[in-house]
This record gives sequence, structure tokens and C-alpha cells, in this order.
Amino acid sequence: MNDISFNIDKNGQVCLKGVWNGVQCNTTKKFPNDVVIENSMLVRKIDFSSNEKVVFDLIKMDKMPDLKSHEMFFQVIGDETVKVPAGTFKCKKILFSLTGIKGMFFKAYYYISNDKNRYIVKIDNLPVGGCTELFEYKSNLYSDR
Repeated sequence: MNDISFNIDKNGQVCLKGVWNGVQCNTTKKFPNDVVIENSMLVRKIDFSSNEKVVFDLIKMDKMPDLKSHEMFFQVIGDETVKVPAGTFKCKKILFSLTGIKGMFFKAYYYISNDKNRYIVKIDNLPVGGCTELFEYKSNLYSDR
């Protein structure tokens, strides 16, 4: 059983502790960019008013327990109205790709609602050839808190 924890500080240092495939791990590595384990939370926080690339390191979970990463980026490339099972949304279309020459071989697109909710409405080509669409949402989910 795998039981690991990550601690990522604001300077890009990652500490991995726990057990991976029966082996005790205690590894630390500094990454040059912001580093994430999962990119969907990052895409919801980017500045929609900028078309600059947001470069970050995405931990390669398939290389665990080694702390290796892909250098990736998000870039706002336009506005698009998107219809999915949950409804029709005005979205920002955001390119997700690898930096450098490797980016020629992989591109995915996130469609994030252009409102305070920043719903992930649709993702094209992640995984490669795949598509994810928002099926349902409840706008008052947290209204009692």
C-alpha cells in the first residue's frame, strides 16, 4: 500500500515522506518554477486578463517515489461559449502544454467559466484523445456555510 504526503513550499521545494511500493521515502527537491501535483486547481487561479504563459512544474506521478516533473504551461488564448450537459457557459479557453519543442506533440484545452466560480466546464485532449465535460453543478452548494 502507498501512503505518502507532500509538502510544497512557496519557493518550489517539495518534501515527499511516506511509503511507496513498500519502500520508506524521505525525499526533498527544489524545482525552478511553481510546482503542483495536480494542475486543475492551478488553472482556476490564473489571471484571465493576461495572455502570458504561466509556467510550472507538474510532478510525474508515474515516476514516484522519484521527484521528477514535466515543465508545463497554461496560456489564456481567447473567449468561447461552450455548451455542455450542465448548460451553456461563457468561458476562457486556456492552452495547456509542455514547454519547449515537446509542446509540439501535446496540446490540451481547458474551458474555464469566466465568472467568480471559475468552473472547469470542459477539457479537450486530456488524456490524449479524451474529453471531460461538466455534467451538473449546484450553485448554492456552500450557501449554508
